[in-house]
Amino acid sequence: MMRCLTSVRLPRLIRAGHALTDSAGDTDDYVLLAKCYLLATRMLVKMDEQQLGWMAADRARQLAEVSGEALTVAESAR
Repeated sequence: MMRCLTSVRLPRLIRAGHALTDSAGDTDDYVLLAKCYLLATRMLVKMDEQQLGWMAADRARQLAEVSGEALTVAESAR
């Protein structure tokens, strides 16, 4: 059940996060979006979708670097 809820809500959250970063450009929005991509990365790796996991991890790293929040940058780098 949890997997179903996450598979619906996470893409919506990522889409909303992109809309926020496009319009406002606040660094908190980039942190939220980076954390969403980190969650997506973990899920994709567990589902044995390595290529998609690498893509999500790369996006998380790029967004974290834009945000400048040290903890998010470090977490996305690992």
